[in-house]
Amino acid sequence: MAAPSADVDGVDLRRRLMAAEPMQRVAALHDLECQLERAAQPPGARLAQAVQEFVARGMPFYSSVDPHYLAWVDRAVEYWGRLQPRGESAGAAVAAGPRRATDPVIS
Repeated sequence: MAAPSADVDGVDLRRRLMAAEPMQRVAALHDLECQLERAAQPPGARLAQAVQEFVARGMPFYSSVDPHYLAWVDRAVEYWGRLQPRGESAGAAVAAGPRRATDPVIS
């Protein structure tokens, strides 16, 4: 698999996770996994564990209109943004969309 791109942002990650081509979705999920290793400052243990578990569960059945899949994409983009250095996460937060009251908070 190709090396993850350093210029990937939350918007690009969302686009790739929503792509009709399966390999784009797989590569995007792999980029999220690799982001743990590339982080300038290692994330907290709870965040790192949450991202590892999220990636280990794999991708749900793809449907661009399924609320479960769309929520999964939102979560992936949220994790991506939280793994970015503080100054770079603003675009990812916008890409993730609004948080819902039912969303769990992981520090």
